[in-house]
Amino acid sequence: MGCPFNGSFSTRIVDPFLETATCKIGDSSAVEPLIKALKDKYYGVRREAANALVNIGDARAVEPLIKALKDKDKDVRERAARALVKIGGVKAVEPFIKALKDKDIYARYEAMGAICKIGKPAVEPLLEALVDEDCNVRQGAAKVLGNIGDIRAVEPLIKVLKNKDPYVTSSAVYALGVLGDARAIAPILDVLFSEPGDFGKDSDIVCALLKLASTSDSAISRKTMRDAIDAAGHDSPNYSNGVERYRKRKSNAAIRRLCSDKSSVVNNLLILISRKEDVVYEESVPEPYNYIEYRVNFEEQRQMAIDELERRGSPSYDPSAFLKSPE
Repeated sequence: MGCPFNGSFSTRIVDPFLETATCKIGDSSAVEPLIKALKDKYYGVRREAANALVNIGDARAVEPLIKALKDKDKDVRERAARALVKIGGVKAVEPFIKALKDKDIYARYEAMGAICKIGKPAVEPLLEALVDEDCNVRQGAAKVLGNIGDIRAVEPLIKVLKNKDPYVTSSAVYALGVLGDARAIAPILDVLFSEPGDFGKDSDIVCALLKLASTSDSAISRKTMRDAIDAAGHDSPNYSNGVERYRKRKSNAAIRRLCSDKSSVVNNLLILISRKEDVVYEESVPEPYNYIEYRVNFEEQRQMAIDELERRGSPSYDPSAFLKSPE
């Protein structure tokens, strides 16, 4: 039995699943009717046409499938994306990057997964997407670059850490942790110590820093990194008086442990602690107040670091100290 989509194909499909199943790989006679079916008014027809094109794997379907990425039906978009991964290759990268602007978060996830499957041919377009005006594109591009695992992305992702959008910064931190290049340690520590804590972002930072401390080119141990993270002391927006006192005690204890280590790595960490800014949170409350402002003062922690740095002769900050010297 041949593919029922060839020859006298009709858009009134009785059993689209049977139609798809009987379209065999290489049955090129069905390609043109299936391309037409991608424009059918019934979403089920469009969806199964995309499925069938995956099975056939004919390059003539690439451009029509790219257009199908804009289909109003989510299922059609997702199946078109899967088809493009198989037969579109690098040609599909740009349309997938544009799909990262989709308002539907699941459609964006589908596009990200598709780009990951294309792999290293997608790296250059993704690097360009890191400076796109759309924050969803920047966020998706950063995360995909981490998952692809190409070292070319390290320096561009480090630049993204200065992005003002916290979700983009978080995605860049995640990607740098996955890439596992110790050059990212100093820039990520800068983010941890210089910006007010956000639970989601700080969680990504903690995971990334602990991964990076385990890499072969890192000069900072996981134990010291853990103390650095505790010394930062603002990984949750829930600052009731009890929580604040707990975090300050934990931070103080970590700083005291660091002060017993005279290495250049810890010199850097103490300098970062000495620059740590107070954290201000606003919490919505019923009228007439609208919101309450919480301020967490880190003056005690800053002074502990400053005093220890003076005892050490006021060393300068050296980001290269986080990297092992080449043998």
